Amino acid sequence: MSVQASSVPVHKKKTWIIWWIIVFVLLVIAGAAAGIGMANIKGILDAQTFYWNVSVDGIDLTGMTKDQAMAIIGQARQADLDKIKLQLQYQDKSWGFDYKDIAASYDVEQQIEKAYAVGRQGNAIERLKEIYTVKQQGAAFHTTFTYDISLLKDDVEAIAKELEIKPVDATVKFTPNVSAANRFKFTEERIGRKMDVDKAMEALSAAVKNNRYEPIELVVNKVQPKVFVNDLKKATSLVAEFSTPLGNSTPDRVTNIRLASGAFNGEVVQPGEVFSINEATGERTRAKGYRDAKVFKEGGKVIEDDLAGGVCQVSSTLYNAVLMSGLEIVERYHHSRQTSYIDLGRDATISYGAADFKFKNNRKTPVFLERTVANGKLTVRIYGEPLPNGQRIAIRSEIYDVVPAPAPKMIVDKTLKPGEKVEEVVGTDGYRTRTYKIVYDKNGRRLSSTVITKDYYKPIQGVIRYNPEKPQPQPETDQ
Repeated sequence: MSVQASSVPVHKKKTWIIWWIIVFVLLVIAGAAAGIGMANIKGILDAQTFYWNVSVDGIDLTGMTKDQAMAIIGQARQADLDKIKLQLQYQDKSWGFDYKDIAASYDVEQQIEKAYAVGRQGNAIERLKEIYTVKQQGAAFHTTFTYDISLLKDDVEAIAKELEIKPVDATVKFTPNVSAANRFKFTEERIGRKMDVDKAMEALSAAVKNNRYEPIELVVNKVQPKVFVNDLKKATSLVAEFSTPLGNSTPDRVTNIRLASGAFNGEVVQPGEVFSINEATGERTRAKGYRDAKVFKEGGKVIEDDLAGGVCQVSSTLYNAVLMSGLEIVERYHHSRQTSYIDLGRDATISYGAADFKFKNNRKTPVFLERTVANGKLTVRIYGEPLPNGQRIAIRSEIYDVVPAPAPKMIVDKTLKPGEKVEEVVGTDGYRTRTYKIVYDKNGRRLSSTVITKDYYKPIQGVIRYNPEKPQPQPETDQ
């Protein structure tokens, strides 16, 4: 039962005094029973040492000063800290850390202060009561061990960086227009390695937690490259080859064809990459060696010499090789009229800054472009991974509708001789075409036939200039 002085009425002061006398007498009796004489009570309360049966970490501090306790407990815990020897190792390398690296410590001073406070709280009676109780029952305190393993993270990551070996992909060098033995040269891949930082941190933490400090073997994993030389070697076969005739091409036209096709000769198109023939050639200028040759103008109505004539044969030949390789067409336009070197529906016209031919490598491996200009023809070859299961792709086009050309436009031209006619624009019929991609298996059996383009070549109206006047009869002459 506790009594608060503020709640005691004035008329009960005598009762209060009597109560304290009783408590004091009981305390004296208890002190006597505990072997504490009256003369020593003041000395006990004023003592600068630990009271009976007070311990920290199992060490009895009875009669010790705080400094003595600090020395004994501090030395014991320091010995524990000195045992913390963390070691990481990998092959012939090792890295060590101690308690300072993880800010490990024991709260020795705090626990000693708590232990020293036993019997020193409250008034004299409360203090003596606690001293007596602790002497009988004991008061045990324990230091707390703290550390921060995350302080090693930077060091562990530095070790990981030291051990890391980045994987190196196998490479292939492509040289066009050489023998098959020298066309592709390979370099081997290199396997890398990477240390598992998380596992190292977990092992360090477990070592400290379990107070076990054997060397920790680092977990270092292999890192595989993305490209292996064996895969590259499987992806350098001839996938498709397509040729168009040079026919009666002038030397200047052949020069243009050599220049334009040479711009992509030896080109390697990576997976996912889009190839543009206009980007490959750049602007086709006289400074680059391009010459005048026949081109279509005014929607095919006019055929005349102009710079870089003949380059559309290059884009058309490449277009067909790309189709036969199963690559993705991104951009393609047909001519305004039929050309002499390829069937309708299979051509691809280009004009720098306007019409382009683009395709995307939709494979997981590179494709390699090669061209030759020889024996009266332009040939484009595409190397890479073979079509699946020995398949082959063929391209076929058909005309399914003919649109007759309008009657020619007649223009009177009195500058011509009487009765003379000049065909200024040759009229041509229009055509609607379908182009098919046909897939065959390795045994030549047709697996599928798909329409890939439908083109419309508009009819062209001819233009004829004439002088309607009749020629004057020539006078007869006597023989």
